Amino acid sequence: MGRPRILLPTPGNTHDAKVAIQTINAVPPSVYLVADKGYDSNALRLWLIERGTTPVIPSKANRKVQIEHDRKIYRQRNVPRMRESTDQPLNRDAASAHGSLPA
Repeated sequence: MGRPRILLPTPGNTHDAKVAIQTINAVPPSVYLVADKGYDSNALRLWLIERGTTPVIPSKANRKVQIEHDRKIYRQRNVPRMRESTDQPLNRDAASAHGSLPA
């Protein structure tokens, strides 16, 4: 979560997983990398482990041998952080489609 640190333009028909290693390599290693099933590949998992990062990626349904992942950490991937949501004050009138306008 946070601001983007890298921009890697690719053709519109290129899947994100194809450039995942290049993109992840641009930031310092972390303890975990949480990603969805679209990033389930042996190459990415092996690279992350060699880097010292634990992959938290659920296996695709068609994987013959399912690889376990930390479900508790994976469930937290889309939980907004309180600090990030309160960094800037919310102007409810401007944010609302029903904001009042001066007559």
